[in-house]
Amino acid sequence: MMEGFAEWIRKLRKLSRESGSEACWGYDACPAGEGIIASIDGYSMDSSRLPWMSLSDWGWKSVVAAASDIAASGGTTFHVMYSIGIDSVDKALEIARGVREAAEWIGAGVGKSDFNTSSYAWIDVAVLGRSNRPLGRFGAGPGMAVVQVGASGYGLLSDAVLNGRLQPGDLPEPVGEYTRRPKPPIAMGAKLSSCGVEAAVDNSDGLGASLHILGVESGVSIILDDVLVDRRVMEMLGELGLDKWAVLESWEDYNIVAVGGEEAAECVLRWCRILGIPCARVGRTSRGRAGRVLIDGGRREFRVSGWTWL
Repeated sequence: MMEGFAEWIRKLRKLSRESGSEACWGYDACPAGEGIIASIDGYSMDSSRLPWMSLSDWGWKSVVAAASDIAASGGTTFHVMYSIGIDSVDKALEIARGVREAAEWIGAGVGKSDFNTSSYAWIDVAVLGRSNRPLGRFGAGPGMAVVQVGASGYGLLSDAVLNGRLQPGDLPEPVGEYTRRPKPPIAMGAKLSSCGVEAAVDNSDGLGASLHILGVESGVSIILDDVLVDRRVMEMLGELGLDKWAVLESWEDYNIVAVGGEEAAECVLRWCRILGIPCARVGRTSRGRAGRVLIDGGRREFRVSGWTWL
């Protein structure tokens, strides 16, 4: 469900102030000192588990979503902790298997876990990472390159299934697999930092929304010449009567937007080629209204919205 995204962000910032965590507001994962960065994500099952996800898939997604924040902040996840509320030990064990499998894929250890009896199923995942130079969403200046790390469009097709425009079986197998068990470009986290990227953000709320947030925090406008879409998603967009720009509203793709100078952009693209991660230079930053997102090379303005799970 959507609501005015700017208003949603204002509510989150107020919550951050009230809880005393506003110093972490500009980061996907907050610096905790001594080269450690940390993030936490929480989900209710009713609003975050797609109908075609198993319980272990849900556990997997919850972990990699938090690890994506670490990567976007220029780090590598090394430790996972989680808490579950659910009404069955067997269900808890299946979720725990997904947590373990995701942590193994990431290369992280699983530490403290906590189980609670609850008729309302939920999960919280906290992760710790290491970064020599933590990245925030606030470091971009005008005239910098915008690089998209990882393809988009998976969440958009999930939304089409949820709205009855597609059936789960209509999704190409690799796309369906990504919606169940996303594999974000987490291997790029430390590379973003070492390449000299100035600002970065991960895409969980929608690519356009993520770009808007980065632009607001950095005080720049974003001009997009292109967007990187999974080729299998692109084929289905035509069947739905949508163009590539529709993926700006694709949520929980867990790709990353990295912004920096020319050398940083070339360094990121070089590492993407080495690691076999789809990446592309998709635009640039500009002076102008903070958070404004222009598409088609600046010819049209994107109306920012985002996924809030409310």
